[in-house]
Amino acid sequence: MADKTYNQALAIGTRVGDFEIKSILGIGGFGITYKAWDHVLHCHVAVKEFMPVEFVYRDQNKLDVTAKSEASDKEYQYGLSNFLDEARTLARFNEPNIVRVRRHMEANNTAYLVMDYEDGDSLSNFLIKKKKPLTEEQVRAIIIPILDSLRAVHAKDFLHRDIKPGNIYLRKNGSPVLIDFGSARQALGEHSKTITGIISPGYAPFEQYSPHSKQGPWTDLYAIGATMYRCITNTGKSTVKPSESIARIDAIQSGSPDPMKAAVEVGKGKYSKPFLQVIDWMLAVYAKDRPQSVKEVLDRLVDNKPALSDDVTRKVKRPASSPSNGAKFAIIGIAGLALIIGLAVGGWFLFGGSGDPRITSMLKKANKDFNAGRITSPSGKNALQRYRQILAFEPDNTSAKDGVKKIIAYYITKSGKALEKNLPTRAVSYIRKASGIDPDNIDIVGARKKIGDYYINKARKAVNNKSVNAAKAYVRAASKYLPDGSSSIKDIKKAIARIRSSSSSSSSYSSSPSGSNQYNRAMQAYNSRNFDLALKLLRPLAIRGNARAQNKVGDIYYAGHGRTRKNYAQALRWYRKAAIQGNNNAQFSLGIIYELGRGTTRNSREAEKWFLRSANQGNQYAQTALGIMYQRRKEYKTALRWYVKAAKQKNKTAYYKIGLFYEKGYGLAANRSKAISWYRFSAKRGYQKARDALRRLGAL
Repeated sequence: MADKTYNQALAIGTRVGDFEIKSILGIGGFGITYKAWDHVLHCHVAVKEFMPVEFVYRDQNKLDVTAKSEASDKEYQYGLSNFLDEARTLARFNEPNIVRVRRHMEANNTAYLVMDYEDGDSLSNFLIKKKKPLTEEQVRAIIIPILDSLRAVHAKDFLHRDIKPGNIYLRKNGSPVLIDFGSARQALGEHSKTITGIISPGYAPFEQYSPHSKQGPWTDLYAIGATMYRCITNTGKSTVKPSESIARIDAIQSGSPDPMKAAVEVGKGKYSKPFLQVIDWMLAVYAKDRPQSVKEVLDRLVDNKPALSDDVTRKVKRPASSPSNGAKFAIIGIAGLALIIGLAVGGWFLFGGSGDPRITSMLKKANKDFNAGRITSPSGKNALQRYRQILAFEPDNTSAKDGVKKIIAYYITKSGKALEKNLPTRAVSYIRKASGIDPDNIDIVGARKKIGDYYINKARKAVNNKSVNAAKAYVRAASKYLPDGSSSIKDIKKAIARIRSSSSSSSSYSSSPSGSNQYNRAMQAYNSRNFDLALKLLRPLAIRGNARAQNKVGDIYYAGHGRTRKNYAQALRWYRKAAIQGNNNAQFSLGIIYELGRGTTRNSREAEKWFLRSANQGNQYAQTALGIMYQRRKEYKTALRWYVKAAKQKNKTAYYKIGLFYEKGYGLAANRSKAISWYRFSAKRGYQKARDALRRLGAL
């Protein structure tokens, strides 16, 4: 069968739509799964082809599949219809522990399912390699996330129907994902009377052997129980499986002992009794004796409460639902990695809303910590941690949100003061702390630009002193905080090149294609940090309508250079004049002013307008700012579009953001390997946050 199926597979290199077949991942009687390359998104995907070899075949050197007979074609068309229906259903789910279906398509007289490619190994292979039973903590860490996602599937009146160790995939980070739904196979098997072809012996309950038996969540739960049973009895042999349900029911009906020993017997002394009782409960032979919903199982596994009977034949009464009020606690480890259910320090708490006195108390403690300087440390007793705990329980709590913003503002202010004291390293450390809290905060973008400008000014001074090495070092530092296309960085690099190419560096530095005109003299003064002279030379040009001069005058007023005091209203005035003429740097700066409400009322719509104008001219700052703006609104696809534009210009911040989207699953399927790839692009360009992300993911 295997050789025949491989002969029926698409050849390596075949294109199906935008996807190029790279290898065969798996084969079965109803389909073939390939590893493919997505030529649009430039990433690997898993492509599943509907290929029930009992009814169709593919001639060598051909792409289309052909029915073996007229009768086979009827069965095939029925199965194809169910395959497509299943694809449409699965595409609606976006659960972290269920394989993400991106799209489906019809081609080659069959259909294809395009899914995320997950890097890791199956639970089945993991058990074979381990050669011994898993610990209770390991089993819980695998099964509980699967159950939590399966609950969402059952809520849509959909079943998996083929849960087993081979269909639970363990990602490289240890998290499980449920793959290969079997509903379409079950439907085709029932229709064509080939039930045994779609049953997984040992994991399928008795009702799956009969097309007339009612199936429901209890059907999948039997398979979950059998999978857990396999985990606690594992010897490493692939042939060792739980006893088949049909053999078990025959034995029970004939008065013989159940051929499968109860979990409470085989796991006695090695696992907690409530844990083993849950397994036996799910493995009850008769559907009515099993839990009827995932919630019932999770209530027992999380609370670790016992079932009401130890009946080894699993004719177990269904326990009453556990209480949902009060505090619940569960910490589950896997191979030394803690899996924490819920978001709280030391446990999982269920709070009752903004009127809950515990939230009020926590707010008071958070404010007290902030005033005492316990901003982000010590662990377990700091303002940020308390605010985040509150938001975990009540996401719209205004006081907690304001508290987080206050902490970010605190670090940004500290960063600015550090720059004023000529302490850039300290300034950078404060911004890193702020970025770690909310990397999308628009104020952080402006603060990072200030650090970049600080190093640019240092580089200009070094250029004026003809210190090429120092200038290069400052440019490298500035490039970590300014986009690659920054005109300031380009100007410094050109100046360095002039110094190197001419013994008369001063003459080389002052020359330009437009000659030694007033603007160039003004910029020489500006680059020499003689801002008062620069403003004196720039102002007449700005008044006469020179957009570049208007933009620079705006910069001087915005930053308060020289003896000129900060004046956001004046900065806005000059930026607007330059922006109207199409100066993209001024358009970006105007967007920042409106977004932050500097010198005017905060106006996000006006900010968005100017960011868009600047971004459409290719300004990387503006493209990144738009990405952040849309990301904050949770318009992830639009945000991603702008990040991609900036990334095409090799913008390290955009690289990082795209990596973050893949890690968190913002607007696309979460994909750890892709996240790491994008983080690495960013880290190679010196972006510290990307290095931190790689370290967090264990990929550095």
